[in-house]
Amino acid sequence: MHRTRRLVLPLLASVVFTVAGCASTTIDTSVSTTAADQATTTLPPVSTDVASDLNEMVGRVTGLGDLIADHEGDAKESLSRIDEIWASVGTTINDNDPTLYREMQHQIDLITTAVSRHRPADADKAQRNLLAVVTTYLGRHPG
Repeated sequence: MHRTRRLVLPLLASVVFTVAGCASTTIDTSVSTTAADQATTTLPPVSTDVASDLNEMVGRVTGLGDLIADHEGDAKESLSRIDEIWASVGTTINDNDPTLYREMQHQIDLITTAVSRHRPADADKAQRNLLAVVTTYLGRHPG
């Protein structure tokens, strides 16, 4: 489990810098920006509850592969909490960013498979991918 923690911080830093480096802003002055246009296209910001729930979910996935491989702790308990979190935030994420919602759902499915079929490598893969998707989502939809 310690090995995973040593890998998470550099991975998180690289994802954050990659996402930040990809951000660019282009202003098209030919597009009308009336109040009516803005009201129909503005998405609500992500609440701090959603951000903290997503961070908890990533935390629960971190080390899950080790739990599965070493039979330490209860991987099913972690999966149960991940499912609870996803049930509480999934609709908000889908409303804000359907593409990232689908990617997160895919990772949740992979986590479920990892726990139910005893596949630690799938849990590790889902952890890396979920971290990247959550980081991207929170970058696009800050609270």
